[in-house]
Amino acid sequence: MFVEHVIDADCGNSDYIDFEIRPASLSKNGYVLKKSDLGNLIGQRYLNDNNLEELITDKHTHLIGTVIKKRSLMKCRLTAKNSICTSCFGELSYSIHKHTNIGHLTAISASSQVTQAVLNAKHIATSAAGESFKLDKISSSYFNSKLRNEYSFKASLLGKPNIQLFLSMDPDSVAGLPNIKEKTDVTKLNPSRNSRISKFIVIKIVRGVKTIDEIDLNAGNKYGVFTVEFLQYIAKHQYIVDTNGRYIIDLKYWIKPSSFISLPNVEFSFFDLSKAVKALFKSNKNKAYDSDETQESLLIKLFDLITAKLDINIVVLEVIVYAFTIMSKSNFDMGRNSSTMMVTRIFDILTTRSLGGGLAWEQENRFINSPTVFDGRNAYDHLLDVLLCPEATLLDHNVDIYN
Repeated sequence: MFVEHVIDADCGNSDYIDFEIRPASLSKNGYVLKKSDLGNLIGQRYLNDNNLEELITDKHTHLIGTVIKKRSLMKCRLTAKNSICTSCFGELSYSIHKHTNIGHLTAISASSQVTQAVLNAKHIATSAAGESFKLDKISSSYFNSKLRNEYSFKASLLGKPNIQLFLSMDPDSVAGLPNIKEKTDVTKLNPSRNSRISKFIVIKIVRGVKTIDEIDLNAGNKYGVFTVEFLQYIAKHQYIVDTNGRYIIDLKYWIKPSSFISLPNVEFSFFDLSKAVKALFKSNKNKAYDSDETQESLLIKLFDLITAKLDINIVVLEVIVYAFTIMSKSNFDMGRNSSTMMVTRIFDILTTRSLGGGLAWEQENRFINSPTVFDGRNAYDHLLDVLLCPEATLLDHNVDIYN
């Protein structure tokens, strides 16, 4: 099941998602590196200070730099199958022709812009280089490189009664940290929105002797971002602010050598953008539900990734993300009105949700050679399914085939 139709109605949904509207990003000489998020939220509904829903327009500049409660189609309570109400979809719903499949429309809208940008990439001056952070003598005494561009503290420094470790950083580099409270669900956040670190200080105290070392993350076009696991640690154990206004994070309870910081690209080409979008939906996890990814965090990551280069309304990306949700570990139908909704990867969508979609996939030999595909466990919700299982498909869409 995918999102197919918009129905002129209001489902009464009051389950909003938190969304930070970031200001424009400027270079040192005042050049606009990235526009404000506001332009890509026009036509969406949010909860204003009077607890009333209001449409976002280009005049709502007072929302820039704030976190709003945004109405989301991923929370739509409409009972009609495969449909979203106009209130959850937003004002763009009124520009869609009747009988248009909005799932197909939004996928084409997003992919065509990315594809066209890739084809025109030779005309666009964009840095594609991605350098790695090099561990110098001081850094290598503290850190290991676990994965490409991910770093962890050495196990010999963690959980030792005679060693105290602290991180110290400028508040401007972790602007989103004050929003992370003890009960904050970090899995719904994009780490890059909460930390953008070029330098930090490691304070090490061994038997009363203090060592202070500055770590410079100057790696070309990259900056440091705390991992989700480390943000969860901060949410649980918090931090203090010293007399100089710097944030101090005590690593007393960070006892396992997991990655705490990574270095994603700041500047990237449209080729990199295309690959990054593909990687976002093609998880390396063996099982989709092993991931801590949520629909909210996936939406924010996709939004940040796409809008770094292109202007695409968030509702287009919401439809795409919604299609990658499942009901539960055992039910791969789209996670509609489900309290156990999870995010899955493209492989699981194609191999478990639709016979027609699976057979149209590039790895169709897996289906043709696998008898279990036709044992009735697949959901008949793709347009091509009517060619393979016409009776079951029509019954699933409430078509009376006996009269």
